[in-house]
Amino acid sequence: MTPAPYLQSKEIELVKRVIILPILLKLLDQDLDVMQKNELHMWLLYNAQLKSVGNEIKRELKDKEKQMRKRGIKILSQQHESNGLFTQFLCRGYEHEMSLLHGFIQAQITIILSEYLKIELTEID
Repeated sequence: MTPAPYLQSKEIELVKRVIILPILLKLLDQDLDVMQKNELHMWLLYNAQLKSVGNEIKRELKDKEKQMRKRGIKILSQQHESNGLFTQFLCRGYEHEMSLLHGFIQAQITIILSEYLKIELTEID
């Protein structure tokens, strides 16, 4: 039996991004619900900004999924575990696995969202 070839770093990053972006979209929807229920004074502006960011993220996710198809990458399954998210996927006909810890996912979500909102993380108090 031939061992699975090594994944290229671009392929690994692509899979990570496709795993994390839907989680970020879900969190944005939850935040929109919380803001709406709390009747914030600037609700319309916050709502418009988060929806705009959500739409940009959806476009990126579609683009990344298209790139995955071109590279022969397909996510087979995802399981939530106590310490993170376990994903099985195919790449060029070989099965691979990836585990992302909750802390890593949270950090990546913060980085990605700060990029979309054009917020410099080093300047946050």
